[in-house]
Amino acid sequence: MKIGEYTFKRRYTLAQIIVDVVSAVVLLGFLLIVSAHIEWAQWLDRQNRTDYVLHKEWYPLIIWIAAGALVMGLSFFLMFRKKKQPKKLCITENNVVKYDNALNTGIALVRLMVLLLLWNVCSVHSDFILWGQSEINYLTYVIGLLIIVGIVILTKMRTDALSETEKQSGASGKKYIVED
Repeated sequence: MKIGEYTFKRRYTLAQIIVDVVSAVVLLGFLLIVSAHIEWAQWLDRQNRTDYVLHKEWYPLIIWIAAGALVMGLSFFLMFRKKKQPKKLCITENNVVKYDNALNTGIALVRLMVLLLLWNVCSVHSDFILWGQSEINYLTYVIGLLIIVGIVILTKMRTDALSETEKQSGASGKKYIVED
């Protein structure tokens, strides 16, 4: 891993491990939705309650699985890529890992929220294919987007809280990351 001129070894925090595991479970949830959709469609076909074969109508649900995998891949790319050194903060050898962990935790939390929103969309889409109607709760999406905005703001506040202005008389006004 590298931020600016400093190379370091990435260290997982407990929060990042938990969020990664929950994100993987949500990604598996997409597969559970599709498999449950196929089972319900086959059951409805056996009951002869439809005019066409429903169990072949699950293909559009692959879009949500692909979108979830894309979100997961993009978040890992953002976590493991070389990051630029921030202009307002002064990164040193001692604090580069703490700064990187704050950013990576924020990225992981945003990934989890996006995956949960996509999971909800996949579920609504499956219901719409099976039953021809579904209840869309827009409040869920608005709250999810507000949580994402809150995560971004809290990540910014966390990185700013890790910093403190240099207090020497000839100070340049740069901020240095300090340990908690």
